[in-house]
Amino acid sequence: MKIYTKVIVPRLYNYKEHTTMRSWCKENFGASNSKKAKDLGYLNPWYAKREWYHNGSAFARASHFSFRNPAYATLFALRWS
Repeated sequence: MKIYTKVIVPRLYNYKEHTTMRSWCKENFGASNSKKAKDLGYLNPWYAKREWYHNGSAFARASHFSFRNPAYATLFALRWS
């Protein structure tokens, strides 16, 4: 079973900032979504997506990062808060 802790980064309009966050995760937590990891059946330590969500009155852009280790989610949230 895959269990991840999700951290939502609301109002992230800048794709460059999203890419910077992904690079930081790769440096600190290791690569994610690599072919090697998938071939070994390895569970990704983290992954990220950019999506639209409804904030009550309109749709807004947000990124969410999901981490297999809850400590990684906490570290990420503290770093990018």
